[in-house]
Amino acid sequence: MLKIGLIGLGQHGLNAVLPSILSNNNWKLTAVADNSQDRLAQVNVEGIQRFTSAQDLFEKADVDAVYIATLLETHHPLTIAALQAGKHVICEKPMAENAQQCREMLAAADKAGRILAVNFETRFQNHFMTMRQWVREGFIGDLQAIHIQHLWDCHKSFGALAERRHRLIDRSGGLDCGIHKLDMARYVSGGKEWTRIEALGVWLGESVTYPPHISILGQLDHRMTATLNASLGYSANIKPRPYYDAMTLVGTQGVISYTVDAPAHNSPLRTQAKVSCYRKEDVIEIPVEFIGHTVEISRLLDELHACIHDPSRLASTILPTATDGLQAQIAVEWSHKKALEYAGR
Repeated sequence: MLKIGLIGLGQHGLNAVLPSILSNNNWKLTAVADNSQDRLAQVNVEGIQRFTSAQDLFEKADVDAVYIATLLETHHPLTIAALQAGKHVICEKPMAENAQQCREMLAAADKAGRILAVNFETRFQNHFMTMRQWVREGFIGDLQAIHIQHLWDCHKSFGALAERRHRLIDRSGGLDCGIHKLDMARYVSGGKEWTRIEALGVWLGESVTYPPHISILGQLDHRMTATLNASLGYSANIKPRPYYDAMTLVGTQGVISYTVDAPAHNSPLRTQAKVSCYRKEDVIEIPVEFIGHTVEISRLLDELHACIHDPSRLASTILPTATDGLQAQIAVEWSHKKALEYAGR
């Protein structure tokens, strides 16, 4: 069992990351850090060290790795400091504020000889793992087109979480969560790099920097197309919570598809989702089991654990690494630049 420290005890750190670590059999939580004594007190785990400074944790705690679940602007300095202290790192998405910071973090990981992973946890959802495996096994021939739609409201533009929503959307627009889907295009295609992106966005009446509703047309390795419609705004100004999530993979010998169209993100109808593979003479269908943050992040922790013990595994791992974080950030920056240009902003 390896030892891990958690840095950042905000909403995501306390409600998603902490339960994932505590439920995992390969990792032991031995230290936490946050600048709030009140939040530190909410971690009800005996025998752990508590720090109000991340640097103190790096220097004084007995940990093999750290999970950085802090605000975006701290990802770059904290990750580099952790790597320089000899720790493996899982960093929340987005990996950093810009691609250059991502490159510096990747270089720091290489220099330290440590693994830097990024929390693209949706890679570990059952249906996406199945879709990737079907592609790798040649079920649909040569994959040539990927179409993704992810439409939900995250939080409403009114009510208790309106301020948090505005902060997230102002920094990342619809790609705050849509960045997972940009990573998903590379995940199912075998890690191909973004080579071209066009994008259009709309703001739906919200006074934020980047569009909460964006449509992207991209190209991977100059040969494969990928489209993404990502929205955290299409129902943000109304009380109902419609949710639409879909991905279609088009190959030379078939199609793989997954769709959820439900009246709410947590609707019972969501459990009726399925993944289908259509080939020349048959159809394969399997039901989708939704597993949630705790299982997804725990699976990511398991993969990091396996890669630490067997570094050769990194060559074929599904663990989202610093390279994946960099490619996602490149796609986000290209998309935002194009959307702002076309909107005249």
